[in-house]
Amino acid sequence: MPPPVQIPCKETDTGRGRAAVTPEMLREWQHLGKRGIDEAGGLDGLATQYGVASGTLKIYLRADGTLTKRAGDRLNPPGTDITLEMLREWQHLGKQGVDRAGGLDGVARQYGVASAALTIYLRASGTLTKRAEDRLNPPGTDITLEMLREWQRLGKQGVDRAGGLDGVATQYGVGSGTLKIYLRADGTLKKRAEDRLNPPGTDITLEMLRAWQRLGKQGVDRAGGLDGVARQYGVASSALKIYLRADGTLTKRAEGRLRKDGVEM
Repeated sequence: MPPPVQIPCKETDTGRGRAAVTPEMLREWQHLGKRGIDEAGGLDGLATQYGVASGTLKIYLRADGTLTKRAGDRLNPPGTDITLEMLREWQHLGKQGVDRAGGLDGVARQYGVASAALTIYLRASGTLTKRAEDRLNPPGTDITLEMLREWQRLGKQGVDRAGGLDGVATQYGVGSGTLKIYLRADGTLKKRAEDRLNPPGTDITLEMLRAWQRLGKQGVDRAGGLDGVARQYGVASSALKIYLRADGTLTKRAEGRLRKDGVEM
């Protein structure tokens, strides 16, 4: 009978004098990139350099220089090492910043976090994900009345100048998702914002009604329409529209309030 075939034992991290793969190695490999791997002679050359088995190294590192999910999970159990400070900085990156860093993997290397963990919070377009925004701004809590009043005066031109709604969010240090609850891309406030600024009808004074009575259509048009009049007087458009029409005439409700005050119509 022929002798039994000898099957070589599989190398382990510590077998045959091989070193174990440590978090320190993973952090170093994270900064290598494809070029660093090529300079080391590929994954096999890198394994030799670090004294680890090629098969073991390939569990953690790809030929393109990116870490595998297993490596990412060892370095950063999902979400644990992503700090609020990082999120605030990523909020200002934009697509250009992400591209300049070499994509999301480059940003991950720059901040010493796993790509898999980073992509939970940041998109390739440079915008934060909802999870990131929720960590930065639990819905509605950080949007102040002062912000709403300033956004009320922005108009479409102001929003465009800031780089769209994402730009306004970055400028004010709030999450885009949160800002979009209150502000539209055309620069008008949403009902939720208007309700916070002006519980219906409470801030419309008799003095305002008297001034609007004299506006006429020309005055409304000159102010930029009803939204422009609202911005000018610091009131919500929806509240103003209860009292004033686009043709510059007062509504029945406005006339009723003025009559009660003894104003001749």
